[in-house]
Amino acid sequence: IGKELHSNSINNYIQYIEELKNYLAKNKEIVIDKAIFQAVMQIRKGEMKVSQEAIHYLLSHCIKNRSVNTEDKTLSFKEVINCLKEAMGAKGYFHDSNLNKLLNDQDKDGISLLHKAVLENNTDAIKTLLANDVNSLAISKDNKTPFTLDGISLSAKSALLDGMSEQSKRYKENTLVNSSIAFATGFFSTVGVGTAMCLVLGDGASSCRTAVAIGMSLALLVGGVALLAVYSFSPDYKQAKAIDTFLFSKEASLEATGTTHV
Repeated sequence: IGKELHSNSINNYIQYIEELKNYLAKNKEIVIDKAIFQAVMQIRKGEMKVSQEAIHYLLSHCIKNRSVNTEDKTLSFKEVINCLKEAMGAKGYFHDSNLNKLLNDQDKDGISLLHKAVLENNTDAIKTLLANDVNSLAISKDNKTPFTLDGISLSAKSALLDGMSEQSKRYKENTLVNSSIAFATGFFSTVGVGTAMCLVLGDGASSCRTAVAIGMSLALLVGGVALLAVYSFSPDYKQAKAIDTFLFSKEASLEATGTTHV
C-alpha cells in the first residue's frame, strides 16, 4: 500500500485520500500492521488533517471488513488499534490526545467510527473504541448518537450500554484522583505557609498556635476551593454526568423502537 500510495508526488490531501479510497475499494481484505498506518500518516510533517481523514477511512475499512496480519491471522479491532499506536509512536507523535483526536474523527456526515461500528454490528470494535474513551455521545448531522441510530441490533446496543457504563466509571475515578491531588496540593501548600508564619512570628507558643490555627483554616479553605474547581471544570466529570444522564433516560433501552434482535 505504501508503494502504491506514494508512487507519485502528491500535492494535496484530496488526491491522497482519493488514492487511499480507491485502494481500499479494490482490496477488501488487507494486511494490517504498523507499516500500513505509517504509510497513510502525513505526507509532510504537520499535515494532521491528512492523517485524520486517511486513518478514519482505514479504520472504517477494518470495522467493515476482515483484517489480517502478515501470517493471515484474523486481527481483533484491539490489535488493529495497537498497530495504529505503534505507528504513531514510530512517527514521534503518540500521545493520548492525538490518539483521541484520530479515533473521534467524524466524516462529512458527522458519522464517527463508533457510529460505523454500531451500524456494522461489530461489537468487538464497539468495545475497543469505548475502552479507548471515544465520545459515546457523538452526534451526527442528522442528530443521531451511536445508540439512537435506527435499526441497530440488540447486541450492539448491549455492547454500547456496557461500554458507556464503564466509561462513566473511569471518568469518575479520574476526577476523584485529580480532585484528591488538587486538595492535597492546596492543603499542604497552605500548611507550609502557616509553618512559615509561625517562624516569622517567633517562638512564643501563643503566636505559633495562632499561626497554625490560621494556617489550618486557610489550608482547608484552599483545599476545598481546589476540590470544587476540579469537579466544576473537569471534562471527565462533565462527560460522566452526560453519560449517566443518558443511561438513566428512556432512550437507553434495549427494547427501543427500531432495534433488531441480533
